[in-house]
Amino acid sequence: MKTIAKMRRQRHVEMSDNLKEWLLPRRKTQGRVWPKSQMNYWHKLARVLDRKKLPEMPYNAGRHAFASYHLALHENSGQTSLQLGHTRPDLLFSTYRGIHMSNGQPVNKKAGEEFFAILPAQPAKILQIQASA
Repeated sequence: MKTIAKMRRQRHVEMSDNLKEWLLPRRKTQGRVWPKSQMNYWHKLARVLDRKKLPEMPYNAGRHAFASYHLALHENSGQTSLQLGHTRPDLLFSTYRGIHMSNGQPVNKKAGEEFFAILPAQPAKILQIQASA
């Protein structure tokens, strides 16, 4: 939707098969997956991580992980840049290339395959984050 897209540019993102599996239990006939503001999402996520005694998640960590693993898996900077909505090719390499995993190893094709194979174990075990006013 033009009114909510960054810089008022529409972006059509190809969803990976594993993302579809994560979102399927939350599907609706219309509307946003997360109906509240981005700030509300980050506050909720911070509370969940704190409650579960998990480390803080840096802002844009999901986007950075996606970009790094997508680039490593597909080895196609144009395709990854298109998914991210970049208009400058240098932005991908200056921001996402050379990212290392938590074990200190650089993100590689095998890691990309593993990242895009992560599936929910059981829908009942998925942590629900409820939007609130």
